[in-house]
Amino acid sequence: MVDSVIVAKVSHNELVAWALDMNSGQPLRGVRVGASGPGLASAAAAVSDANGLVSFSLPDISTTSDAVRQYVVSIDDGGRKGVATTYWNQGAQPYQLGIEPQYGAPAYVGQLYTDRPLYRPGETVFYKAIIRADDDAVYTIPPRDLPLVAVIRDAQGKELSREKVALNALGTYGASFRLPDSAGIGDYYIRLVLETGPEWRRDISGATFTVAEFRKPEFQVDVAADRAAYVAGDTITANLTATFFFGGPLEGATTDWTVTSDTSGLFVPGYDAFSFSDYDYFFQPSVSEDRVRARGQTVTKSGGQTKFSVPAAVGADGRARVYTLSATVTDQNAQAVSASASVTIHPADFYAGIKPADYVAQAGGDERFDLVSVDIDGKPLARRAVTVRVYDRTWVTTKEDTADGRSYHTEPVDRLVATLNTTTNDKGEGSVVYRPDKRTRRAGGRDPPRTSG
Repeated sequence: MVDSVIVAKVSHNELVAWALDMNSGQPLRGVRVGASGPGLASAAAAVSDANGLVSFSLPDISTTSDAVRQYVVSIDDGGRKGVATTYWNQGAQPYQLGIEPQYGAPAYVGQLYTDRPLYRPGETVFYKAIIRADDDAVYTIPPRDLPLVAVIRDAQGKELSREKVALNALGTYGASFRLPDSAGIGDYYIRLVLETGPEWRRDISGATFTVAEFRKPEFQVDVAADRAAYVAGDTITANLTATFFFGGPLEGATTDWTVTSDTSGLFVPGYDAFSFSDYDYFFQPSVSEDRVRARGQTVTKSGGQTKFSVPAAVGADGRARVYTLSATVTDQNAQAVSASASVTIHPADFYAGIKPADYVAQAGGDERFDLVSVDIDGKPLARRAVTVRVYDRTWVTTKEDTADGRSYHTEPVDRLVATLNTTTNDKGEGSVVYRPDKRTRRAGGRDPPRTSG
């Protein structure tokens, strides 16, 4: 029986394992921990220290071809058993923690940019690059004879230019490239590539630019809502103005408008760990919704102005939404210019936020839930009544016989077990206490219905 927990992490040159007792969560000292994987001896093992930690040295990833490495760590010592792998990372993926993943240790990093994003065939593209040597986030100016080339490809991937890069004393490089008069339209690519080294480490930096047949716009369009945030049930009014660059209004122009919706949420500084929605992140039925909430057509009138309206509404999941109000104005010369504005739709005119003091509670002990009441701008609201409902969650798995065989479906069943009421203090903060048993519990905060339109 497994009675030990192992947390395993791998860096560019080290594998670290943390051994813990499954029941108490305390570190395991003096336990023999084995490991296997690329670059390790067949019987690699080490004894955990006072903190339950063991470390294994690995070949630096910059010297190997193993860009992604998998390791298995195990405990089979003194009656204790446990196992883990570096690929067991559900819920802790780098992107879920707001970290940009990097599966190799780059020797060099860079930034490349063009003088503008859009060009016509036959025009000249000016670009510049800044290169630095990267030693574990310690950046220095690279050698001037670094074997770099700049490669330019068109929208079909055809190589148009390959030029050796000569860095200056500051580790920068500037050059230009004239597009052929017959250049096809589309997205073009500039890449800085090392001529030597492992293939996966050669790409240093790059940039894209667009080649298109276009003419400069003769007028501009501005779209603005009457305010930045709304509450479900309100009416959103978008005001549009179209004017020529010389200052005159564009009147009588056809205007096509569209309103799209995307999921949003409330973030309150200082209350980062609080939940301000009733969305169940662990199990929420998928709700398919059309992003387009409304569309229509109108004509610019006196002063080049027009307007369109749409009702504010949240989604079926009750979460806040961001509406994008987009409009395209087409003049008599068939030139089209677009503009957009965004507004936030809140489910109510204030929120109740909730956060458990501990994410793992002890059965029979008091568990505290911290609360806060804020307005739609995230500012605390004092003396607001808040109701917290605690549910007993049971996971039910059902077996179904289908034409393709047998399938299993698991879903939660929630049963209300407690209703707790309180009022936030002058700072908009409060708390409630609940004593759980050994079953899974889910708590949700509620505030009264919206109080103003």
